[in-house]
Amino acid sequence: MTAAVRSPESLLKPLIYGLALELGLAHPQSLIEDHPTAFSSYIPINFYSFSRGTVTIHDALTQSLNIPAVVVLDAVGPARLVSRLRRGHADPRLPSDTALSLAVGLSGVGITLRDLVSVYAASAHAGTTIILRDGIMFPRRRPSLRRF
Repeated sequence: MTAAVRSPESLLKPLIYGLALELGLAHPQSLIEDHPTAFSSYIPINFYSFSRGTVTIHDALTQSLNIPAVVVLDAVGPARLVSRLRRGHADPRLPSDTALSLAVGLSGVGITLRDLVSVYAASAHAGTTIILRDGIMFPRRRPSLRRF
């Protein structure tokens, strides 16, 4: 189950916003527009298909708005997002014959649950890679003493 490649959907949004904060492009109270926007032939829409107008970066993230996330990814660059995923020991997979684009920020890339956990664990530890171990570790049992 953890090795299946799936679309991360909104799970990359915190990383996108984090990159923007890190680069000094935005802060949580920065204002951003949430209205239909075309990026060449790519036109992201919000889950409920309506826009909220001007919102803060904080609200865009907490409300999981797609359009502001793509606007921020356009400023950060999809290559930087993929590079950050790889630094976290993830192996993001693009559909065959597909160039890297802004779609990578929402559902245009495949990634495993294990890779997502690895990236989030590294993010929580100031970028330090965390070694993930498979399986459940049980404490060693003491040998039981039998009475005869």
